[in-house]
Amino acid sequence: MDPVIVSKVDFTYTAADLEKHIAPEHLVKELGGKDQYEYKFIEPVEGENEKMADTVTRDAVLSEREKIGEDLLKATAEWIKVAKEDDGDKIAAVKERRNDTIEQMRSNYWELDPYVRGRGHLDREGVIGVGGKISFYPTAESKIQAMETKAVAVKYIASAQARVVDAQV
Repeated sequence: MDPVIVSKVDFTYTAADLEKHIAPEHLVKELGGKDQYEYKFIEPVEGENEKMADTVTRDAVLSEREKIGEDLLKATAEWIKVAKEDDGDKIAAVKERRNDTIEQMRSNYWELDPYVRGRGHLDREGVIGVGGKISFYPTAESKIQAMETKAVAVKYIASAQARVVDAQV
């Protein structure tokens, strides 16, 4: 291997080697750590990805996202312009407005997420939580939120099925 690549890789052979990078309480017991986590595949919930079929809502959220993106471009251009003028008071105000727009973009993604990304094991386990909150070591609370998300998906499916039955009658 190239020496530059080798210098960036740390080959580990023991738990002690791994503990240079991973705290023992976060290292699974199979590798000599203290973490009692055992992987168990969580089966998909029927209909958990039904929102992906709702293209009307998806398109509306995408349209809002496009507008936020345009606002972000304008805010960035203004930020650059003000930075060149070197006006500290203006820079702070423009930067705050830009940061608010970035937060709108982040928030919008998580509103869009159920319409464009299928649920996976990390969602079911509670690692990926509401609003994109990541918890690598899920707590009972994050697992409850994952279960609540599944319950909402099931209610959404039941509601959609009821609408189909009503339409057929």
